[in-house]
This record gives sequence, C-alpha cells and structure tokens, in this order.
Amino acid sequence: MQSPVLPLGATVHLEEVTPTPIPGTNWATPTLSRNDFQVTAGGTINVILTNTLARETGVVTWEKTDAVGGAALAGSVWELVGPAGTVSVTDNAAGDADPAVGAFQVVGLGWGGITPSRR
Repeated sequence: MQSPVLPLGATVHLEEVTPTPIPGTNWATPTLSRNDFQVTAGGTINVILTNTLARETGVVTWEKTDAVGGAALAGSVWELVGPAGTVSVTDNAAGDADPAVGAFQVVGLGWGGITPSRR
C-alpha cells in the first residue's frame, strides 16, 4: 500500500480498521511493527500489521451421580472423542476444570461433536 505524498517531517500514525466480525471467531488486538514515524526525504517505511484470527473453543459439562439417591460419585474417568482427537478426563484431576466431586468441565475443545464414554 502506498500513501499520498506527505510533507517532509510529517508524523504518520497508523490504526487498524476494525475487521468485520466472523461468527465463531475472535480478532486479537492488532499490533504494528512501528508507528508514529516521521516522513524523511527519499525514505521508505515498511510496517507490518499483525491481527490474528482465533476460533472460539467449546466447553462441555456433566455430572456423574448415583442412580438411586442422586449423590455425586467421585473418581470416574472419561474419554471425549471428537474431531480433534481424544481427551482423557479424570474427576478432579487431569482435564477436569470443575473442582466439585462428580462434576466435570472440559474447556478449550475444538469444533464439532463430542462423544463421551466412561473408562
């Protein structure tokens, strides 16, 4: 991109125009490799704009309870199979973001269907 002719010594400030939202994604805060620079005779200024687009991730929650009394059951181990692979989850340990006994929360899952199974 080239700018119109600017007077020598002029200070140039650049800003990113807010990108159009894309459903299911988030734009990061844009960064410029340099900004607020002065126009010099015969000079060329190269500026790199970085604005990363990240997909939103999913969360799944569930509970393991006693079928008779409904009491929370501790210590069960699960596998979640989805498009990004298999995630192992142990109650109140690896992969479980919920500290309550028998309650599970897995965050940061990729898009697509998830099939849970108890191991």
